[in-house]
Amino acid sequence: MNGRTAIVLLVAVFLVSGCEPEPMLVVRKNPSVPDVPVPSGFRFDPTDSTDFTSETTNERYVNYHYTGRALFADVVSFYKRYMPVEGWRLQQDVGTGGRQTLHFKKSGVGPVTPETPTCIITVFGSGEYANAIRFQRMEKQGTP
Repeated sequence: MNGRTAIVLLVAVFLVSGCEPEPMLVVRKNPSVPDVPVPSGFRFDPTDSTDFTSETTNERYVNYHYTGRALFADVVSFYKRYMPVEGWRLQQDVGTGGRQTLHFKKSGVGPVTPETPTCIITVFGSGEYANAIRFQRMEKQGTP
């Protein structure tokens, strides 16, 4: 066996046995908020969630909480990848002490105004794992 073959075999063995496979987070649609994806494996927590619609101001406010477990970085990447697919544009990304908050505005609905739908996703974690997701979506009724 020559040196090159030995190195290739060593790298192959390391890749097969020394690394965890990259987990794939799959989109699970939320029927009550169809344009905000949720990673499969995270479960809706109705005791810590609200959905409010005001007939006087014609606004809807959704504050949904999900619990589960996945790599923190994978959950953040999930939202950065899949929110634009649903028509959201990332406005701000802030991370502090076990939390990552992503602010999105709906794109393609005209100029950004106070009435433009917004969605704030907060990923909560401990160490390298996320254990909860909260999203807050606000919009005037009648806007996409």
